[in-house]
Amino acid sequence: MSFKIFVTPNARKFEVKVENGEILVKTKSPAEDNKANFEVLKEFKRIFKKPIFLLRGAKSREKELEIEGVPFEDVLNFFNARK
Repeated sequence: MSFKIFVTPNARKFEVKVENGEILVKTKSPAEDNKANFEVLKEFKRIFKKPIFLLRGAKSREKELEIEGVPFEDVLNFFNARK
């Protein structure tokens, strides 16, 4: 099942927050040359240990991801538990 995230590049550290049911991601990498996209994919793969796919939004701050076998609710619950 796919889900949307909202990415802000050029942050001090990689960070994921959930606000109002939306996943907000800050990346250390800049947006140019897909560096922020690669950081998002790498970190989500490290966290969930599953294949992850960028379905839409390669050139947008709003992106659609899919983590193989992980429903959106599980992603939300994971990041909500880390608060």
